[in-house]
Amino acid sequence: AVAPGIAIIITVLGFNLIGDGLNDILINRGNSNE
Repeated sequence: AVAPGIAIIITVLGFNLIGDGLNDILINRGNSNE
């Protein structure tokens, strides 16, 4: 029961990090385009 929980936590954290990275890239591109 512990392993699945850890896997879910890692997945959620991974998505959060990826989302932040995409947001930073999109924001940087938007500012550079302006």
